[in-house]
Amino acid sequence: MKYLILIDIDGTLENDKNVVSPKTIKAIEKITNQGHIVVLASGRARYSVIKVKNQIHSSNYIITSNGAEIYNTFNNLIVYGSYLPIKELLQICNYASKLKIKIKIAKGNYEYINYPKENNYQTIINDFKTIINQNIKQVMFISQNNKLKKLKSYIKKMSNIKIIRESTYNQTPWFSIVNQGASKGNMLKILADKLNIPIKNTIAIGNDYNDLSMINSANDSYAMANANNIVKTHAKYITYSNNDDGVAIALEKIMQEKNIDWCFILIIDQLVHYIYSMYQYFGILPYHLRLTMFP
Repeated sequence: MKYLILIDIDGTLENDKNVVSPKTIKAIEKITNQGHIVVLASGRARYSVIKVKNQIHSSNYIITSNGAEIYNTFNNLIVYGSYLPIKELLQICNYASKLKIKIKIAKGNYEYINYPKENNYQTIINDFKTIINQNIKQVMFISQNNKLKKLKSYIKKMSNIKIIRESTYNQTPWFSIVNQGASKGNMLKILADKLNIPIKNTIAIGNDYNDLSMINSANDSYAMANANNIVKTHAKYITYSNNDDGVAIALEKIMQEKNIDWCFILIIDQLVHYIYSMYQYFGILPYHLRLTMFP
């Protein structure tokens, strides 16, 4: 029985030092070797998720930009994408520029920004019209609260764009926008369908507001001990914090429970075949029962 397991990165998979512990990597390797599919589902851009995926050796499938894209890293193909509308996005970015707000646009495997770049996957641009044409997955806005408040009011007038509140930590104020149809939860359903995995065999592990959709969509769900109270309320289970190997502990629990279920199935299967062979040998198993049990 195969399970699809979606795991968030920041505040979930990684600890507060942005490190994935050896214990967690080992747990992911073990559960993957058992045939289950571990997929990273993050608000991060594609290149950043791929970097973590290569470190922990999870599935070739990744969910990026808060559920705007499912990407297959094996053949470098977009499995599914939900993109921002071009006309509205141009209006938003122009308004944000007038307010002197920092802008980060996720497109393809790169980010386009209007402030000093932080890595080689980012490109500084002055005119957003040059790159806002198609397949824009997510845009982040970074500034003071009063400026962001004005921008949010402007965006809320647009029904096909969703504002994502990703962080609950005391960082520089920011928020992101995605297409109204983009979410980790929607991508969980789409990927499960593609892989022929029933929803009853799906699991989600997360800690923040942008994880709620997959927490609610999965059959089983785990909130980290460091998660906000809303996520904890919606999750089925609560594991340890991201600094205490919470993901590893959750995966160990999953492996233990699923292995027990699988062993039980094997035992019952062997028992039924044993009973059938015994009855068949003595010739007293009713014909209709044989047809029912072994068509």
